[in-house]
Amino acid sequence: MRSKYGLIEVPISTKEQPKKMKSITIVGNNKSESLTIFESDFIFARAQQNYVDVYFNTETGMQQETFRSTLSNIMKQLPKAWQVHRSYLVNLDYLQTVEGNARKRFIRISLTDETIPISQVYYKALTKRLSNSSQELQN
Repeated sequence: MRSKYGLIEVPISTKEQPKKMKSITIVGNNKSESLTIFESDFIFARAQQNYVDVYFNTETGMQQETFRSTLSNIMKQLPKAWQVHRSYLVNLDYLQTVEGNARKRFIRISLTDETIPISQVYYKALTKRLSNSSQELQN
């Protein structure tokens, strides 16, 4: 099925985007599930069956909120989220390193010791996005 969809493209952020603090509300399938955070405070999300754990930054450190939802539904609500694996979304602002070899790659994120796997399908799009970001910084 993956070959049916072709390459995965990761859009490049533009310099014209404002850097102000924008708040977002994440809503789950249950009525009582909602979380309002700043867009820049989102760190990563992990899907486990019918639930998604959203990790975000607060004044007291990293916190987690669980939603009954799909990863694709949460991704639509988080503009800074990049999918790096079938079960993970990541905010690239918190990216520290990309490590591993051709068979097994993973990401290290600041504020946590957890390693996040990168699927081979998403690796090409991620490296393209990161190389374009570094070229923009040099200009």
